[in-house]
Amino acid sequence: MIKRIVLSIIALVVLVILCVVIWFFFFLNPNHYKADLLNSLNKNPNVEVAINGDMALDIWKMELTAKDVTIHTKNQGLELAGSWQKATLHTSLKELLFSPTIPVSALQLDHGEITINDHYQLQNTKSLVRQQQGLLYIDAWLKGFNGNLHIKSAVTEKGQTLILSSTKATYTAQKNKVEVRLPELSISKGLKALTINNISIDLNGNQGKVDVQIKHFKPLRLSLDYQAEHFDVERIFNLKGYRLKLNQLAVHADVEKNKKLDSKIDIEAKQGQLRGINLNKLAHSTNGLIVSLNNGQGIGGAFQRLRHQLMPLLNNGQIKPNIKEMTTLDKLTINNTLSNSQLVTDQLRWQAPEFVITGKGKVLLKPFVANYPLTLSLTGASNFIIPYHILYRNHTFQGKVDEENIRQQIQPIIQKAVQEALQKRFRAAFR
Repeated sequence: MIKRIVLSIIALVVLVILCVVIWFFFFLNPNHYKADLLNSLNKNPNVEVAINGDMALDIWKMELTAKDVTIHTKNQGLELAGSWQKATLHTSLKELLFSPTIPVSALQLDHGEITINDHYQLQNTKSLVRQQQGLLYIDAWLKGFNGNLHIKSAVTEKGQTLILSSTKATYTAQKNKVEVRLPELSISKGLKALTINNISIDLNGNQGKVDVQIKHFKPLRLSLDYQAEHFDVERIFNLKGYRLKLNQLAVHADVEKNKKLDSKIDIEAKQGQLRGINLNKLAHSTNGLIVSLNNGQGIGGAFQRLRHQLMPLLNNGQIKPNIKEMTTLDKLTINNTLSNSQLVTDQLRWQAPEFVITGKGKVLLKPFVANYPLTLSLTGASNFIIPYHILYRNHTFQGKVDEENIRQQIQPIIQKAVQEALQKRFRAAFR
């Protein structure tokens, strides 16, 4: 009797399992769960999710796939609108059978586009959102701004406050790589201003810190301060064999975004070293030679020294680098304005022991082209200047000395020296 009861129970269990399997494979339509799923996903009033395509369920993987998914979110002046070809929800069999709503332990979005504030567009190749131990982990791979962007963060919600931790963003484009790490950040509902201090930033190996103060979200107004103990410029730009290091670099920017982006950017460095040439030595020597020529002293020797010291550095107007030589530089100051994808340098001044570099310039951001006509003025008694034109285009740095201008400055000096020398000889002949 007991044996028959046990066999009956086993047969009943097998029958139930078989019925469930048949129901799952042949009769379950996941589209019936679409309304419950959307109700679960749209609990946040700032987030709107829509599923415009069909849904499919993979029993073995416990994955629910939806096609043509759109997500729209708006908060604190930041509006994100995204659409994806496919979204995959990861759940469990137990919760799927007995939960009144469909729980989502992980969400994966593939092949989509994201629009930020109706202006910036990014291609979203893949995004993964998973929930673990009360934290929401976000991984997003994006394409935009002429490069690839990978964002990772852990998000938790406490009352009306969102807390972001372990946030890291990595941007790569060609040979450049930018890595940003944010400290723990709390964002409260109704937030009107935000200050983020101690942001770590790595620019191709240049380590620095950034402080950001968002004074207003809409229209956007913020100030930014960047500081780096050392900054190797050649890691960012191809300097054609030169190496430029800035010490105690500080950048301050005031940014305002209404209908267009406008900002003022001030750059300052306490010291610097330029490897590839000793401009102080050249300036000191040139200054002495020009003074000698002006005074009519040793014209022949002075002219020959000028030719041997200055002209060998010129190769069709370009100064050839010698890595054994180094120029010590003092304070650098650059004042810029940014508007309409164009950076205008209103003032550039770089002090050195034997000379001062001054000038203005312009940088076009699309395509990236920098054009700076500069002047190197000797600080000695000669008042001699060397015009130098810097051009950065197609990821290549070009520098050229205006040789014709130098010849025009030297010619009257030589003529004066020759005349004075001839007059001395003429007077000596009639004594």
